[in-house]
Amino acid sequence: MIIIGAGLAGASAARTLRTEGFEGRIVLLGEEPELPYERPPLSKGYLTGETPRSQIYVHDAAFYADSYIEVRTGARVTALDLPSSEVVLETGEKLRFDRLLLATGASPRRLQVPGGDLEGIHYLRDLADADALRESLAPGGRLVVVGAGWIGAEVAASAREQGLQVTVLDPMPVPLARVLGPEVGGFYARLHADQGVDMLLGTGLAGFEGSGRVERVITTDGRSIAADAVVVGIGVRPRTELAERAGLTVDDGVVVDDLLRTSHPRVFAAGDIARAHHPFYGEHVRVEHWGTARDHGTAAARSMLDRGVPYDTLPYFFSDQYESGMEYRGRAVDWDRVVFRGDPGTGQFLAFWLHESRVLAGMNVNVWDVGDDIERLIRSRARVDSDRLADAGVPLAEVSTHVAPRSGTTGAPSRGGFLAEGMGFVRKFVADRFTPADPTPIEELAPGEGRVLDVAGEKVAVYKDPDGRLHGVSPVCTHARCLVEWNGADTAWDCACHGSRFDPTGQVLRGPAKKNLEPRQLPATGGHRADGAGRP
Repeated sequence: MIIIGAGLAGASAARTLRTEGFEGRIVLLGEEPELPYERPPLSKGYLTGETPRSQIYVHDAAFYADSYIEVRTGARVTALDLPSSEVVLETGEKLRFDRLLLATGASPRRLQVPGGDLEGIHYLRDLADADALRESLAPGGRLVVVGAGWIGAEVAASAREQGLQVTVLDPMPVPLARVLGPEVGGFYARLHADQGVDMLLGTGLAGFEGSGRVERVITTDGRSIAADAVVVGIGVRPRTELAERAGLTVDDGVVVDDLLRTSHPRVFAAGDIARAHHPFYGEHVRVEHWGTARDHGTAAARSMLDRGVPYDTLPYFFSDQYESGMEYRGRAVDWDRVVFRGDPGTGQFLAFWLHESRVLAGMNVNVWDVGDDIERLIRSRARVDSDRLADAGVPLAEVSTHVAPRSGTTGAPSRGGFLAEGMGFVRKFVADRFTPADPTPIEELAPGEGRVLDVAGEKVAVYKDPDGRLHGVSPVCTHARCLVEWNGADTAWDCACHGSRFDPTGQVLRGPAKKNLEPRQLPATGGHRADGAGRP
């Protein structure tokens, strides 16, 4: 199995090949000199210095060694010889494959304006970009962000928190206009303005000026903005060059079916480059977000082993800006109404994008443990009563126009909504503190099973992988400190309080948690030495 692209999708695929029992050779090829790492921290915690470098890696070097995954960093692939089933490296070396996964990601769109080649103009996509930008973020400095999309908005928030003077420039009337529309985009405009960011919206870029290094940003209306550094975030392009030269079908990404197979039966694609047929939407979609890269990698690996199932996970992404955390589920391209549940002015609300009274997408801002309800609304395709959808006293499960109130309720508003969510969290949190751990001995765990066990008087989340190796992590969710529970169907640790999910080794799979579960040392059992990394 050869995987081209050592990012999250590639690493997830390599790991899944092993956890699914594949015993052959796995080669993971990456152009960067780094092991696979998470990209979301590059515009947030890593950029501010809050997240150390060691925490952004998907797995440490020992994981790949112990899993017999051959990771080649600094390895650039120049061609795919599909008739010969070979991958050609820049060095001239050829590697033969039985199955091939393309996970080459995307590259930033570049500005073509006067002065665009000056020093101090940054594009943020990889770790080297983030390191270079960090050196430019000196407190009191002047940063101009071109583009108010997700990257631009997150970098602006991170820089403002570091004490920089920040100006955001975008030709659209609100941030994130194409994704969120004017209503919800307006919330982010106010959020940044309240933090002291100068929001120059509805304003275009004419070019840059400076003597070797950028000193001024010139707008289309003739303004000159002093700048010590500039960050450009105007979108990305899928890196499809290899696929195109090899003759694979490409159309705004590598076209794949719902099993992530390309037009060649033994070549697959995942992540930012994959334009996949989605059974729920009935069309091909390409999603440029962390959750899709992670889930695509897992799904593609299973398809490479001829165990795949149609990939129909709804698009999901999250963002953190200042003290505002959000999650978005679904896909809204064309909508006729936006409905709010809660007041955006408080910074705690839900937003729904509707078309013909059906929910296309939902976003929760500083409100947690509602993701499953939002997804059910989307998948039901049921018409909803907008007034009930907006009423925080009506449980989301009861807003569909054809759903009767739950048994025992009356027409009066229920004590649901945010208050019920908060009380549910408190009950769960308290119960966790007084519930004893499972006393089952570690050696009695079955392969593929996970439990929160009592290990020498301490609660430890323990998972035994299909090879019999034990993985021990803290059972306390890193978001709100509730205990996680094992989800055997999805092979993951879930937090019932706010919906966070972690893989068996503690890596974050889904927010609102952002930090991994800490590893825990386990005693040797059954001839194995087990530790937090799960090494035999």
